[in-house]
Amino acid sequence: MIQNFFRIAVRNISRHKGFTFINVTGLAVGLAASLLILLWVQDEFSYEKFNLNAENIYRVEEDQFYSGERYHVTVTPHPIEPMAFALTDTSYLRVILIRLTPGNIAMLTVSFQAFRATGINPAEALKVE
Repeated sequence: MIQNFFRIAVRNISRHKGFTFINVTGLAVGLAASLLILLWVQDEFSYEKFNLNAENIYRVEEDQFYSGERYHVTVTPHPIEPMAFALTDTSYLRVILIRLTPGNIAMLTVSFQAFRATGINPAEALKVE
């Protein structure tokens, strides 16, 4: 019985080569897309999980109001010290605050010589205990 099914399948594949190619190609593309989406979702859920204190990592967000409209942003204004002290006052925890500044050009000074560096993301850190 199963031999007959395989015989019929081979016969249909040989008769309808165009439809077979379209179906097999569509199946391969669908499986590849599903696998890529699965890998992407898995990567998104594993973000910052390598850190031993991953449950204590927070992202500071802010609502800014311009011309009567509300903008929800993930940037914080300078300086970071008042924010760090406010976090320690309300949470009774030690705080290590790090700010990454996006951009790929920064002006650096080393041994009283200033130069422009490209391809970096400047960061500042503040530890409050």
